[in-house]
Amino acid sequence: TDKKGDTPLVMAVKAGRTEVVKVLLSFGADPEASGWPLMCAVTSGHLSLVEVLILSDPKLAGVEYVNAMGETPLLVAVGLEWAEGVGVLLQAGADGEVVDELGMTPLRLAIEQGWMEGVKALLDGG
Repeated sequence: TDKKGDTPLVMAVKAGRTEVVKVLLSFGADPEASGWPLMCAVTSGHLSLVEVLILSDPKLAGVEYVNAMGETPLLVAVGLEWAEGVGVLLQAGADGEVVDELGMTPLRLAIEQGWMEGVKALLDGG
């Protein structure tokens, strides 16, 4: 890990290095490691990395992880109005009903932002 506590996997995700991420995962890197690689991939808008991480550990799609503000990767993707990311997360089983610390759900956030594509995707379930 580096001085910030990032593991090599998190560093590779932040750098957008899909092939490096695949190699690290094949050598046993923990996709649930501190710094949470999936959240980093979503925040960075790296669709291929989101897909690689979910394929490496399907339970990641359940997005049990929440950040300090109670946000899941799905809620963050909605906040970014990132249609592809929202679609991949929903198809992989992300919970569209999760509520953050402010009482916000992904659907409510999409509505408040006026993001109709997100509203439709969330209502369709992916």
